[in-house]
Amino acid sequence: MRQLPRWTGCAVGALAVAAAALVRFALAGALGDNAPLLPFTVPVLLAATIGGLRSGLVTTALGLAVAALAFVPRAEWGDTDRLAQFGLFAVVGANLEVLEDTYIT
Repeated sequence: MRQLPRWTGCAVGALAVAAAALVRFALAGALGDNAPLLPFTVPVLLAATIGGLRSGLVTTALGLAVAALAFVPRAEWGDTDRLAQFGLFAVVGANLEVLEDTYIT
């Protein structure tokens, strides 16, 4: 698949992060504080597919920031379990982009 310009991937990723945030907000009653990052994996893959590695990395950072600010209580930001979740999301997001960039395009 021919990749579109990087800014297009970033724009699509930002819109997908906003949509994922709405989905996560709608599921807040069912999920509570659990799985705050789960809906943000799809926007990362979408942005990486459309705009390449850098678009995926930008979307990973944006998804992580939105999830941390909107769905994780501020008191838990320094908790080692939450920091591990944030780190794992960043590592998995980066690996997904590298794999997508290497094998799919």
